[in-house]
Amino acid sequence: MNSTTMYKASEFAKMVNVSIKTLQRWDREGILKALRTPTDRRYYTHSQYLEFIEKNFKDESSMSDSKYEAISTMILHTVRSILAENIGDGQAVEKIWKTLQLVEPYLAQRARK
Repeated sequence: MNSTTMYKASEFAKMVNVSIKTLQRWDREGILKALRTPTDRRYYTHSQYLEFIEKNFKDESSMSDSKYEAISTMILHTVRSILAENIGDGQAVEKIWKTLQLVEPYLAQRARK
């Protein structure tokens, strides 16, 4: 799987359900550091996305409706972004599978409610 897929700040903001301004602030504060192109544009990788999900949605005991909604939104944006890349050789399926594996415990908990 190519986990070095690059996402523009606008794409990544949609994927993690925050504004571009929030991403910029997180970059300045060191919360989620953006990578930079040679022309100093911010970008993010799929690995950073997976790390973000894992870090921010670990405590499934405190799964609120808003957190569930955020996860659902993130999954939809991720699937759309990955499919829009038109990745061949099953890479899109692998990326979607990896994302779903990370959030499955939270979705399962929500289903039990």
